Amino acid sequence: MVTTLSKPANRDEDDHFAATSKRTFRHQLLIWMAQQQSRKYDNGGDINALNQAIALYEQCIAGPSAHSSAESDILNIDNAVDCLSHLARMTSDSDENLTGRLANLGAAYNNRFKRLGSLEDNEQAIQCLRHAVSTAQKNDKGLPDCLNNLGNAYLTLYRTTGRMNAIDEALSVLEQAVICTPVGHADLASRLNNLGNVYLTRFERLGYMSDLHKAIELQSHGVKLTRITHKDLPGQLNNLGSAHMSRFEHLGGLEDVEHAIECLTQAVVQTPPRHPNMPSRLNNLGNAHMSRFKHLGGLEDVEHAIECLTQAVVQTPPRHPNMPSRLSNLGSAHMSRFEHLGGLEDVEHAIECLTQAVVQTPPRHPNMPSRLSNLGSAHMSRFEHLGRLEDVEHAIECLTGSRTNASAPSRHARRTNAPRHPDMPGQLNNLGNAHMSRFKHLGGLEDVEHAIECLTQAVVQTPPRHPDMPGQLNNLGNAHMSRFKHLGRLEDVEHAIECLTQAVVQTPPRHPDMLGQLNNLGNAYIRRFQHLGDIQDADRAIEHLASATQLQTGHPNQCGTLANLGNAYSTAQAVELAPSNHASLPSLLSSLGASLQQRFDRTGCTQDLDNAIIRHHEAVSLASEGHVGYAAYLNNLGSAYLSRFKAHHQQEDIKNAVDHFKKAIVCTQKDHVDLPGRLANLSNTLSQEFMAFEDQRCWSKQSRLRFKLHLHITRMKYSSDPLDVATAAAHIQAAAKSKVGHPRDRFAAARAAALMSSTLSLSDTIDAFQLAIDMIPQLIWGRHSRRQI
Repeated sequence: MVTTLSKPANRDEDDHFAATSKRTFRHQLLIWMAQQQSRKYDNGGDINALNQAIALYEQCIAGPSAHSSAESDILNIDNAVDCLSHLARMTSDSDENLTGRLANLGAAYNNRFKRLGSLEDNEQAIQCLRHAVSTAQKNDKGLPDCLNNLGNAYLTLYRTTGRMNAIDEALSVLEQAVICTPVGHADLASRLNNLGNVYLTRFERLGYMSDLHKAIELQSHGVKLTRITHKDLPGQLNNLGSAHMSRFEHLGGLEDVEHAIECLTQAVVQTPPRHPNMPSRLNNLGNAHMSRFKHLGGLEDVEHAIECLTQAVVQTPPRHPNMPSRLSNLGSAHMSRFEHLGGLEDVEHAIECLTQAVVQTPPRHPNMPSRLSNLGSAHMSRFEHLGRLEDVEHAIECLTGSRTNASAPSRHARRTNAPRHPDMPGQLNNLGNAHMSRFKHLGGLEDVEHAIECLTQAVVQTPPRHPDMPGQLNNLGNAHMSRFKHLGRLEDVEHAIECLTQAVVQTPPRHPDMLGQLNNLGNAYIRRFQHLGDIQDADRAIEHLASATQLQTGHPNQCGTLANLGNAYSTAQAVELAPSNHASLPSLLSSLGASLQQRFDRTGCTQDLDNAIIRHHEAVSLASEGHVGYAAYLNNLGSAYLSRFKAHHQQEDIKNAVDHFKKAIVCTQKDHVDLPGRLANLSNTLSQEFMAFEDQRCWSKQSRLRFKLHLHITRMKYSSDPLDVATAAAHIQAAAKSKVGHPRDRFAAARAAALMSSTLSLSDTIDAFQLAIDMIPQLIWGRHSRRQI
C-alpha cells in the first residue's frame, strides 16, 4: 500500500517555541537509534535489528516536525529523503510495503525538487516511482496514485529540460492512471485534469489540434465530476478555461472564448482572496476578456480586462518571475482602450507598464521580442497623438530590436526545423507601422520601402483566419497607398485596393476597426478614380461594401452621376458609426470633408461644399493643437474655403482660407514632407485674395501659373502695400528650396520662383532658374516611375 507522509502541525508561535527543543532532540534521537540498529543488521544479519530500524525510521517520518521556518522545512525534507532511502534499501523485494516506501521516497525527492530546483532530485523521483510501479500488484489500490505521481514527475522533467520523450512518457503513464482509477473514485477528476494538461502541453509544443481537442474533452469531464465545494475545482476551471482560450486563438471559434470567460470567471470567484494562485487566475481572465474585445469590440470587455489585470499586478510580489508578463498584459490592455477611446492617460499607463516589463525581462528571454514590440507600438501611438519625434525613434529602436531577437532561432529550433516565432507577424506589423509614421513625418522614401517589406511579411506569416489578419491587411494597404501618393505607381493603388478589400471582408460588421477600414478603402478607390478617371471604380466600391459589410443601405442618392462615389459613402458610413469620443473621429471627419469637396468639384452641388466645410471645422475642433494630424486638418479646411471662394467670390471665404493656411504652416514642422505643398497653398491663396475683385475675365484666358505671375506684377506696380506679393514670393521660394516633399510640388514652386524673379528683374534670377533646372532629373524620374506599370 502507498502511504502518505504526515504534514507539520499548525501551532501558535508561542507553543512552537516551547516545544522546539524537545521535538528536535526526539527527532535526532530516533534517527541515531535507527542508524545504530541498521548497522547492527549490516554487521550480523540480525532480523530483529532490521525490524527495529524500520520501526524507528517510520516513527521519525510520521512524528511531528521540529521546525517551521522555510530554512528548517528544507532540513525536514532532507531528513525525510534520508530516512525513506534507508527504509527502501532495507525493504526486500518480497515485502508488500516496498511499493509504498518507494512511492513515498519519490514524493520526498519531488518535494525537494520543488523547493530547490535540483534536476537530480526530479530524476531520482522518476527512478523511485518507476520502481514502485514495477513492484505494485495490478489490483493494488495505491497503483493509480503512484502512476499519477510518476506522470506528473515526467511532465516536470519536460518543463525543466524540454525533452520530448518526457512528455510522451507522461502521457503514457497518466493514461494508465486514469484507466486504473475506478469510476466514481474521488481522485478521478484530478487525474483527468492532469492528463488534459499533458495533452495541452504537447499541443503547445507540436501544434497538433487533436491534442488540444483531447485536452478540452478530458478537462471538461474532470470539471463535471468535481463537487462545487471541492478545493481543486478552481484550478480545474482555470485549466479548462485556458484550454478553450488556446483553441480560440488557433481556430477563432467564438464559443471557445465564451466558455473560457465563463470557466475563468468561476475560477476567480471560487478562489479565496489571498490564495497564491489568485494573481495568475485574474491574469488569465483579463487576457480572455481582451481576446473577446479584439474579436467583437465590446468596450465592456476591455474595461473588465483592465480591472482584472490591474489586480493581478497588484497582488503579484514585486520580484515574482511572472511580473513582467502581467505588466505586459496590463500595458497592452491600456493600449487597446486608448486606441478606441483616445484617452491620453491610457497610453501613458501603457508605456509605464510596458517599460517596466522590458526592464524586468532577462535579455535573452523568449518573450523579450514581443515585449519590445508592445513597447514600440505604445510609443508609436503616443507619437501619432502628440507628434513627438522622439517617440517614433524609440518605437523603431524597440521594434527593430524585437525583430532581431525573434529572428534568431534557438538551438532547438535549428535542430527541429521548428516554425518561426508565433509573435513574429505582430512584430513585423508594428515595425512596418513605425516606419510608415516616420515616413509621413519626414518623407524618407526608404521608410515606406521598409514598411511595405515588413507589412508584407506580416501578412504572409499570419494564419488565414487569424483575428489579427484584417488589421495587418489594412496596414499594408495604407502603406501601398502612401507610396502611390509619393511616386504615382499604379501597381501600388491596385495592391492597396486588394488588401483593403480583404480587410473589410474579414472584419466583423460592427467591429470598431470597420470605421477606419471603410474610410481607407473609400480613399483608395477615389485615388484610383482620380488617376484613371474610370467611373466604374465608384460602382465597384459601393457594390463591394454593400455585400461585405451590409451597412450601405439607407444612404441618399443625390448630386448627379457621382452620387455613389465610394470614398464619400464609405467615409460617411464610418462617421455615422463612430462614437463621439472615438480617437479616429477627427481623421474620419476630415476625410469625409475631402470626399464631399471632391464630389462638389465634379458635380457643382454647393450643398456638398458647405457640408465639407462643416466637417472640416468639426475635425479641427475635435483635434488638439498637438495632434499629429492637426496641421493637415487646418490645411484641408483652408482648401475647402478656397474652393467656395472660387465658386461664389465671397471675400470672407478667401480670408478664412488664408487664415487657416497660415495656421497650418505654423503647426507644420520645418522638416515635414507636406510643408512645401502648404507653403504653395498659402502663396496661391494670397494671390487669389489680392485679385478677388479685379478683372476676373482674364481668369479663363491665362494659364494658371502665368495668371498668378500677372497678379504679382500688378500688385507690385499699383498697390501701395506690396506685403501680399512679397509674402507670396517668400513662400514660393521657401517651397522651392525645401529638402522634403514630392519633386512635382518642389519643381512647380521652383519654376514659379524663377519666372517671378525674371519678370520682376530680381537679383536672384540666375539662382532661381538653376534650382529649377537641377530638379528636372528628379521630375523625369518620378514620371518614368509612374509609367512602369
